[in-house]
Amino acid sequence: MKYVLEDLLKIRKIREERAQTELLKKKQALEAAIRFVEQKQQELEEFKKWRLKEEDRIYEEAKGKLMSLDDLDNLRLQITLLREEEMLKAKQVEDAKKAMREAEQAYQKAKEDYKQITKDIDKVEEHKSIWMEEALREAERIADIEMEDFKSMAASEWEEEKEEYEWELEENENL
Repeated sequence: MKYVLEDLLKIRKIREERAQTELLKKKQALEAAIRFVEQKQQELEEFKKWRLKEEDRIYEEAKGKLMSLDDLDNLRLQITLLREEEMLKAKQVEDAKKAMREAEQAYQKAKEDYKQITKDIDKVEEHKSIWMEEALREAERIADIEMEDFKSMAASEWEEEKEEYEWELEENENL
């Protein structure tokens, strides 16, 4: 006998496979986002070290030189551009961290969805187990009833044969 909710169970298992695939994708996206944050942080740290050395080099070149106001403005502009680039790199780190947090949230949601789907499947499978036990008990009950009918039928047939035999015996004795 086919389980009455077999189609529902199949659909839920298909959903489980999809949710598992989605969970894997979200996990990979999260791992990629984590690596990207680490890369951007590394780039920022390396740039900070380089910027400090570059500023020192620019200042060392300017030391002891007679400079015009335009040259001083140019020097300040170089330093400002280096610091703005560092701020840009720091913003890239923050943007990468934000994307990583979003990837973490998406991963957690996919994880919760997968957990709920497996929970739903467990409920249907538990119902299936109960249903199958009840179906088995019902089949056994029907088999018992049929056996009782067979036994009572066999007994009544035996009685009929016995009566017929006894009748034949009586007739033979009367002869």
